[in-house]
Parts: sequence; C-alpha cells; structure tokens
Amino acid sequence: SLTGSIPAGLFDYNTKVTDFANTFYKCHKLDGPIPEGLFDNNPEVTSFNSTFYNCQSLTGSIPAGLFDNNTKVTNFNGTFNSCSGLDGPIPAGLFDNNTKVTSFSGTFSNCTGIDGPIPAGLFDNNPSVTNFASLFAGCSSLTGQIPAGLFDNNTRVTNFNGTFSTCSSLSGQIPADLFYYNTEVTNFSLVLSECFGLDGPIPGGFFANNKKANNFNSAFRDSKKLQVVSDVFVKEGTSSPANRFSGVSSVNFGDCFRNTGIFLGSRGTAPDLWTYSLPSSVTISGCFRVDNEYLNPPAFTNQGDIPGAWL
Repeated sequence: SLTGSIPAGLFDYNTKVTDFANTFYKCHKLDGPIPEGLFDNNPEVTSFNSTFYNCQSLTGSIPAGLFDNNTKVTNFNGTFNSCSGLDGPIPAGLFDNNTKVTSFSGTFSNCTGIDGPIPAGLFDNNPSVTNFASLFAGCSSLTGQIPAGLFDNNTRVTNFNGTFSTCSSLSGQIPADLFYYNTEVTNFSLVLSECFGLDGPIPGGFFANNKKANNFNSAFRDSKKLQVVSDVFVKEGTSSPANRFSGVSSVNFGDCFRNTGIFLGSRGTAPDLWTYSLPSSVTISGCFRVDNEYLNPPAFTNQGDIPGAWL
C-alpha cells in the first residue's frame, strides 16, 4: 500500500550497502519516475535482483547512467520485471560499467511499455554473463531489428531460454551470427518464440556453432513469418549431420518449429533431423506441427519426407 514517488536521494548516505534485492518488490502503487542518480552513492552493491519487480505504476524512462557507479554488481535478475508502466527506450550504455555481471535473467521481462529498438552494444562490457534467460520476454513494444553482434562479447553464456519470447513488435531479419560466439550455450528453448514481426529466412547455420546446446524446445514456435531453412543446425560445407549432436547425451526438438512460417506462401525447407545421428534420448513431438486452428496452412518444400512422429 505504499504510495507516491520514490524520493530523489533516498540512498545517498548508504554508501556501504551491498544488496538492493527485492527493495521495492511488488510495490504496486509507487508511481512517478525512477529518480536519476538513485544509486550513485552505493558503489559496494553486488545485487539488483528484483529491485523494482512488479512496480506496475512506475512511469517514465529508465534513467541513463542509473547503474554507472555500481561497478561490483553481479546480478540484474528481474530488476525491472513486470514494470509495465515504464516507457521509452532502454538507455544505450545502461550496463557499460557493470563488467562483473553474471546474470541478466528476466531483467526487462514483461516491461510491456518499454519501446524503441534494443541498443546496439548493450552487453558489450559484460563478458562474464552466463544467463540471459527471459531477458526481454514479453517486451511487446520493443521495435526494430535485433542488433547484430548483441551477444558477441558474452562467450560464457549457457542459457538463452526465452530471451526474446513474445517480443511481438521486433521486426526484420534475425542477424546471421547472433549466437555464433556463444559456444557454451545448452538451452535455446523458446528463444525466438511468438516473435510475430520477425521475417525472412532463419539464417543458415544459425545454431551450427552451438555444439553443447541440447534444448531447442519451442525455439521458433509461433513465429509465423519466419521461413525455415534446411541448415539451421549445420553449416553447409563445414559440419555434418553425422556428428552435429555427438557432444550431447540428449536433445529436445519438441515444438521447435511449431507453426513457424505459416503466414508465408511456403514454410521453407524443414531440416531433415530424422536423418541425423542423434543421441538415444531425443524429444521430437510437434517439432514441425501446425495446429488444427490454421486452415490450409502452407507446407514445407519437403513436407512429404517428414515422418509422422515429428509432426
């Protein structure tokens, strides 16, 4: 039941604070903007986990430089999660000084009012990150293309589960090398699901460099304007289906391409995963399925070759 705005200078004299986790957690009635410089005098902070979680009535843009003086932070999990009243673009360079961060899980999840493009280089100075799960999930007002090179410097990442899930206003083509340098990733489930505005073909060899990845569940599910290509998991001429998944003990393709491309004249060409050398534990149900609600959907160019178990 707290009401009113967060006072400017609220933490100015708390110079030894190390943790702001859950500080305003579910303070639904706090309103007004986040004050500029709110954390300027708190250089010892290591965690902003869920600091403003579900503060639905906060308004205005996230202040540029909000975390500039917090160089010891390791955790931005859920910092602005469900702050649906925040608007405007994400400030460029918001995390430039936070070089020790290891997790951005759900940082902006369900911030439905944040708009404009994702800033290029937003995570360039965060080389220790391992987790980007649900980072922008539900950010339905983000627009423009996903920046090329967005994760190039984040070579330790293991989890991209739902990173762009339901970012329905992102548009244009997916950058070809979006995950090229993220060779430690194991989880791509839901990563680009329900991205209704993304179009063009999925880049060839998109996951070819992610040899440790074994979870592709619903990766492109319901992204209805993306066209599927045959070489999503291999790089033609440089890698082979025979050894593509030799480094994992199980793999999940469930619903991976479910309803993908159904707003196009052709869904593209399905990767012939049924011919790959796969581990003994594999989930395939619904990988290439189209839901019954869609009448006369377009087909893959190799539709007739897909075994029923994959549909």
